[in-house]
Amino acid sequence: MVGFNIGVRGRRAAVICSASEKRVYQAEPGRTEWVTVIECICADGSALPPLVIFKGKSAVQTAWVPSDMDKDWSWACNTKGWTCNAIGEEWVKNVFGPLTEAKANGATRLLVVDGHGSHVTAPFVRYCMDNNIVIVLLPPHSSHITQPLDVCIFSSLKTKVSQALNEILCFGVPNIQKFEWADCYRKARPSAMGKLNIEGAWRGAGLFPFNPQKVIRRFRMGVREEEIDAMTTANCSNKTPSPRSNKYNLVPNTPSNIDPVHLRSANELASKNINTLVGILDTPTRKYIPRALGLLEQIRAAHVVTQHHLNGLNAIVKKRKSITKGKRSLLKGKTVITTNELYQRLKEAEDEAKRKKNSTTRGRGRKASKAAPESSGNVEQVQEENKAVIHDVVERMLD
Repeated sequence: MVGFNIGVRGRRAAVICSASEKRVYQAEPGRTEWVTVIECICADGSALPPLVIFKGKSAVQTAWVPSDMDKDWSWACNTKGWTCNAIGEEWVKNVFGPLTEAKANGATRLLVVDGHGSHVTAPFVRYCMDNNIVIVLLPPHSSHITQPLDVCIFSSLKTKVSQALNEILCFGVPNIQKFEWADCYRKARPSAMGKLNIEGAWRGAGLFPFNPQKVIRRFRMGVREEEIDAMTTANCSNKTPSPRSNKYNLVPNTPSNIDPVHLRSANELASKNINTLVGILDTPTRKYIPRALGLLEQIRAAHVVTQHHLNGLNAIVKKRKSITKGKRSLLKGKTVITTNELYQRLKEAEDEAKRKKNSTTRGRGRKASKAAPESSGNVEQVQEENKAVIHDVVERMLD
């Protein structure tokens, strides 16, 4: 089975606009209902008519089905638009059973399912037992490599449906109706589920012709190298890890602790291993992975450079903040001053500032006439203070 969201445009949609436009807006349908389609393909390259499950509280409405829709399709609905136990049981009794009975001509039929709950109910299993149908449950979390529809059909099918929907959405239609979506699915289905694609799906899953090694190789691609070594050396605890395992183990899970040298070494090994997977991975995938690894190294290098630059700026700003909190000291005719002299002058300036502050505090409250200078000595003191202020201004300008 495969699920679709009526209100979400596919990723392959394109927008044509003027090059002068800085922002491009593309209308998305307002409807966000979920619809599920149950598909079944046969190893001889044929396919059974699908069962479409819409979201709805009551029975299926005629307005949901296009007038020119194929007559052998099946329709259902529930409150969520998903499959359920009741729908699964009705499908195997009214769709799979009658449509495959004549083709089997009395022979045992094999039904491969993905282990969904609706496939293992008591009525479902009882019907299969009574009608000479053998159920095969795929291993959990493996449908992407063991289920033929997931391997070769559904991705192409969703792309074709998206292209058909885009022919409606490009005119600015605010939402997609159920019958419009069903019509787009009907148009997209033949090209995605042709005889050659169905036969290729069974071969890709290693089910027909039966080739379990194809699935095992693809499974090992998703398992870490050290896990494979652990499985194959369970009885050899003293065996040292292989060089290939060491290269992958040197790359930690935390991105901030990655060593660029170790990352490059592991990427080079991965690129070499990809070349040995001819026939397992398609050509575009094998060409894309080395490019992705190279892009990863470029991003990592750019991150290191940016982080180094940021650390330098932070150090400069921190140092400038600490400097701005310091005191100023006059050179008093000296061109060069040592650090010891500088701090000595600084201490003298701080002591003089404290003395002036205390003197001002003691003289607070006196009359202005008494605070005025009455002797030549006081006048000279005021001149010296003014001179100090002038020097301080000059020092600020020099700084």
